[in-house]
Amino acid sequence: MEENRVVSLIAGAALLLVVGGMVAIPAGFVVELKAIDCRAPDEAIICDPQTRRLVALVPMLALGAGLVLLAAGGAVAVRRGGSSAPWQFAAWLLLAAGVLVAFAIALA
Repeated sequence: MEENRVVSLIAGAALLLVVGGMVAIPAGFVVELKAIDCRAPDEAIICDPQTRRLVALVPMLALGAGLVLLAAGGAVAVRRGGSSAPWQFAAWLLLAAGVLVAFAIALA
């Protein structure tokens, strides 16, 4: 039974890494492409080069934080005999929040 929980945790982390990377990397590119329309650096918050770089990294940072959250929280849950499903859900929510924040800033 314990082995099934460990396999579930590893499979969930691998899925988050692969699918999350397929979401986070293009999201960063979309934020960068939005900044191409900038005429002046003070036109929008995304037009500032430093802000643009930071906002483009937000989805990847959210993915990394989600993986750490899943690995740490899921490992503790599995060790205590519980399920890693709530931690997987939290990691996916963190990734979604990072992508949404980046898009919200880029489109503002």
